[in-house]
Amino acid sequence: MSLEGKSVYGRSAMAQHILRFISGKYEGGEFPLEDNAQVTIGREPGVEMVIFEEGVSRNHARISVSAGRVFIKDLGATNGTFVNGERITDRELKIGDKILIGSSIIRLSSAHPGR
Repeated sequence: MSLEGKSVYGRSAMAQHILRFISGKYEGGEFPLEDNAQVTIGREPGVEMVIFEEGVSRNHARISVSAGRVFIKDLGATNGTFVNGERITDRELKIGDKILIGSSIIRLSSAHPGR
């Protein structure tokens, strides 16, 4: 799925988490994450979350969800993947964490705030 045009993906009742673009080219866009999801982020057509912008590698990072926990892994991206300002190789994400990929900042949010 491409984020061109800042599209907002339909929310799934199964989604426990949402990736929200809070700055950059896709600001306002959302991507729901269901349990057991494996989401590759990059500019390569065919990855689950396509981000067409400078500084994003073809296969940049992978987000996986398992048993309600969310993990991110850098896939050897030239410009790196950052969480809360720190370059990472892999890390568990928490609600509110900010991910920098290219020039986009993406926040991990709960799909059901207040629960």
